[in-house]
Amino acid sequence: ELLDVENASAQMRKTATLRIRKQVDRLSNMINELLEFTRGPQNAVILETSDYGAYVRELIAELQSEVADKQVEIVCRTDPPSARVAMDRARLLHVFAHLVHNAVDVMPDGGKIYFNFQVTPHAIITEVEDSGPGISVEVIGRLFEPFATFGKAKGTGLGLSICKKIVEDHRGWIRARNEPNRGAIFTFSLPLPSPA
Repeated sequence: ELLDVENASAQMRKTATLRIRKQVDRLSNMINELLEFTRGPQNAVILETSDYGAYVRELIAELQSEVADKQVEIVCRTDPPSARVAMDRARLLHVFAHLVHNAVDVMPDGGKIYFNFQVTPHAIITEVEDSGPGISVEVIGRLFEPFATFGKAKGTGLGLSICKKIVEDHRGWIRARNEPNRGAIFTFSLPLPSPA
């Protein structure tokens, strides 16, 4: 409607364009979440072996540029390990992006998102922690349930359940926890290939 106003100023049109773009992005994200939620079973997933460290470094650089305007900094407390992991790069991107964007949502005045990595004999463990208020005790047990929005103004309530599905399709696990004087902490594992 703002774009259609005959005597709309350039600033009004610019504002309208930005609003339209944000809403299109929001709708696109919701549609992608619904499509991801309805994907087939694990045997439909194609995993390719890639260097996890190189993948994560590239991904974090992209995510940092996305969240910088919200005064959020991404910090790697440990280096992403250069280990070969079987993964679907596009779907795994959804896990990282969703965890980072969820963290940004709970830190409206800015903050930090910390990544920690650990290699065990059988898996790579990735931990994502924010400097926000942590997870409410009432919802922590139901975070990964589909359509659970817990009062969020936007979103479908599918994001974390999709993250869980993607990680499980990679034969890993994902968990959430709180610790005193820390924000929300999400941890997920990806299995390492068995030695020949």
